[in-house]
Amino acid sequence: MDIQISAFLLFVLVTAGHSLSCYQCRNETSSCADPGNITCPSGYSKCMNVTTVSQFGATKVNGRYCAGYCTSGSMNYGSVQVSYSCCDTDLCNVPDAPDPSTNTPNGKKCYYCVGQNCSNTVNCSGSEDHCISMTVNSNESQLLKGCVSKSICDYANISFSSVYGILCCEGNLCNGVYNVTQNINITQNINQNIIQNIIQNIIQSVTQNATQSVTQSVTQNVPQSSTQNATQSITLKVPQSSNSAKSITQGFMLLFIVNLIK
Repeated sequence: MDIQISAFLLFVLVTAGHSLSCYQCRNETSSCADPGNITCPSGYSKCMNVTTVSQFGATKVNGRYCAGYCTSGSMNYGSVQVSYSCCDTDLCNVPDAPDPSTNTPNGKKCYYCVGQNCSNTVNCSGSEDHCISMTVNSNESQLLKGCVSKSICDYANISFSSVYGILCCEGNLCNGVYNVTQNINITQNINQNIIQNIIQNIIQSVTQNATQSVTQSVTQNVPQSSTQNATQSITLKVPQSSNSAKSITQGFMLLFIVNLIK
């Protein structure tokens, strides 16, 4: 279960501390009836219990672990709910973390994602008083949104190689409705508008410089008596030169645009 593993990794941070003994197990059907116990590696100073409920209660996973950092709270990604409980004495993680599917709704709502569609809403429950948005890099990038407890959001600035772009907010439905495809399209539209403005400015600049250069050259080299006629003649031919400059500029900018969009 990639979501469970990613959610677990999000809140485990290796910090300095004394050696600690914790129960360790992972059971996908019920409580850990006969968990083993281990001496935690150096730097792991907490024992953690994790309960994950997926597919609206159809699957329940209980786990007990050593943790470098742990904070109690819960998260709700729509089809997946996770709760954490923590303690810091030897073999203290005996009871399961609370079942998050039994939490009482608290009236708050947040957006959550199904695939790339993030326009769905979920009812927050228990201590979930914030909305969250983050990207998990598990085989391929996956955008996750949902409800989260403030205690977990307080550590949202922690950096992990598998999780990035973590944002928490307090307002109702504050974690945005845009899905991945919409965000990409918006970025592409902005880039296209910027590129079009750049092209127009360059073409205008090249055309003006070409016109001024040709007119100046003719004016300086043609006798004064015929300057007016020569200027008029050249002016009629300038658009052709402008089109050449425009064609060259567009060819050059095409390479620039292709590389930029890539």
